[in-house]
Amino acid sequence: MTPRKTLMAQLAEREQQVAAAHAKVAEIEEQARQATAEAARSREALVEAYASGDAAQAEKLVQAKVGAEAVAGEPWRERVDGSKRAANRMQAEVDGWRIQNVRQLLDEVAPDAHGAAEAILTAVAAVEEARRHWHEVATRVASLVRDVPDTHPRAVPNLDGPDAAIRQLKRDLGEVPPPLPRWAAVATVAPEHDPDERVRAVARQEIREKSGRGPE
Repeated sequence: MTPRKTLMAQLAEREQQVAAAHAKVAEIEEQARQATAEAARSREALVEAYASGDAAQAEKLVQAKVGAEAVAGEPWRERVDGSKRAANRMQAEVDGWRIQNVRQLLDEVAPDAHGAAEAILTAVAAVEEARRHWHEVATRVASLVRDVPDTHPRAVPNLDGPDAAIRQLKRDLGEVPPPLPRWAAVATVAPEHDPDERVRAVARQEIREKSGRGPE
């Protein structure tokens, strides 16, 4: 049995389809530009053939010009506008689906979000541990070189700059929140009363449809 795709995987697929639709718009626009450029080139080639007095070449180029202008005259603007409309509709559908499923999507992202916050705390703790280790080693080295002839008492370098920076970082850091909206943690709030207006609107629309009242 094929495992069911996560909602995030489904969203990624939908967004890829939207991206493909926008890419189609760009492709049609490029085809239109090429058609226009080819028509211009064919007209210029025909003008040059007439200017050179090459009747045989001009006769060939007349047909090429007719063909190129026919392609350039195709409804490219309408094709572009139609593909843009299709892409926009697809984007609207994906946005609606995303908003409708936002809580479940956030539930799937939540472990990564909390892991990202924890990773910062872990990294800072590792930096602090490395700082302490540096000072421990520096103390041992200083004891080794103590009273050694021609050795300055401050021969071992200090870590004043990094020490200050690390201490400031720890002071500024405070609590590291996961990158989640605050309302995402409120699991007891029903979707139709969600603080997010978009989530609330979709949920209320579903309630109206289920009750047979239709849209407001």
